[in-house]
Amino acid sequence: MPFNCKFFLFGVLLAVAIFAAPTFAYDQQLNATLSASGYSVRAANGTLIDRRTIMQDLYLGAWNILPGSDALDYKGPRLSLEVDLRIGGDYGVSNSEMDAQRMDRFVPGLEAMVVEAVFAYVNLQGLAGDHLDLSAGRRIRSDVIGYAAYDGADVTVYGPLGMRVDGFFGYEVKNSKPFGYDNLALDGTDNVGRDELEDAYFNSLVEPEATMVFGTELSMAPTAWLEGAVAYRQAGHGHKLQQRTIAGRMALGNERVRTFARVVMNPLLDRYDRIGGALREGTLVSEATLEAGAALFTHGWMSVAYELYRPVFALDSIFNLFGQLGRRDVVLRYAHRPSSRMQWALWSNVRFVDDNAVGDDAEQERLLIGGGGGAGWNYGVWSRRVSSRVNVDNELGATRLGVEQELGHRFFDDHLWLSVRGSLWYMRDKMYDTKKTIGGYVVSANYQFNEKARTLLEFENYYGSDIPRFVVTALFQLDVWR
Repeated sequence: MPFNCKFFLFGVLLAVAIFAAPTFAYDQQLNATLSASGYSVRAANGTLIDRRTIMQDLYLGAWNILPGSDALDYKGPRLSLEVDLRIGGDYGVSNSEMDAQRMDRFVPGLEAMVVEAVFAYVNLQGLAGDHLDLSAGRRIRSDVIGYAAYDGADVTVYGPLGMRVDGFFGYEVKNSKPFGYDNLALDGTDNVGRDELEDAYFNSLVEPEATMVFGTELSMAPTAWLEGAVAYRQAGHGHKLQQRTIAGRMALGNERVRTFARVVMNPLLDRYDRIGGALREGTLVSEATLEAGAALFTHGWMSVAYELYRPVFALDSIFNLFGQLGRRDVVLRYAHRPSSRMQWALWSNVRFVDDNAVGDDAEQERLLIGGGGGAGWNYGVWSRRVSSRVNVDNELGATRLGVEQELGHRFFDDHLWLSVRGSLWYMRDKMYDTKKTIGGYVVSANYQFNEKARTLLEFENYYGSDIPRFVVTALFQLDVWR
């Protein structure tokens, strides 16, 4: 059975209450973040769908829970726990969107209120003479392969020469967004503009099945100029196998010369086959980065990189295929920092066709399908910042040219940070014979009351062909205690 995070969260909070007795002293922190945003999304028939989202994020952390573990001369295991609970919802949702009798508006699975644990785990460190760590609960894992949210357990073993081996086992967290919710996004269904579609298509929702996931990573950093890691991850097993990924990373160099390489291999890309079959078809490697850089001048850094990206689909929806062509880029970049206050950079890239991502027509058989470049400049000190950026790119006849300018300054004895960013984009697509210009601005005010409380208010407004957009976002963050 998958790990039940609600019961685990209850146990964690109960443990906090027990250890909160005055007889025990431990480090603790309680942080509350209240955020609200309002915007409208244009549906297929032109109707505006209102969204009014209010979310409360509560973070609770406690360290050195074991008696005496906060002493400077303490040697032994250390117990800690961390919980991040998200509560809130969309107050722009209408009753008709949750009424199964209103099939013209009903959105299956849509809820006005959301209660979920972003993460909630207990961590026991320093076992076996500081060579073993144990962790259990809802975790967000980051390794060579990428991020993963799961309910389960993690074991880490430390060895000589900076060696570390960790393994994890659990169940993937479904329908969760651990890094927040996307702005200007619907809940999976365009609930208006369905005049030509049958209502029967929208009367139910298939909930994803909890998938077992496990993996391991071996990392090593024997010297200050060399570090590397390899990782393996698998989701599902047997006929329900969904993912089998192998990845590796290596960095070599110092402050004058540096090389970096990362490769992610996914033999199940669009198929169930062995590694040999994927290798013959050229679909084994789904991501790759090879980069070399050097400090050619006193204050300058030059780098060249080759980047490959081929998307891996969970195949749970046809919509995740859109806009996901593979790409192969060669990127050249030069950054110059004449002082601690100012820096500027130039970059350029060329994009080559990916034989496994395009069709066989004459337009896509070209070796070189696009490219671009840009320049950026930034000047900043504690009290003010000025930055400019221009970028242009072209791919298969679609051209984008953009200019952006940002200004920021502190007021009221450095308590208020006020910034404004303006941008203008010109887009042209020869294939569809379309042209459009999009312009807009973002105004942001961040007020720091003291070291434990701050508030943010932001206005975002863009105008252009078919995309009038106005977004208001507010945030209040408070450290209740630390």
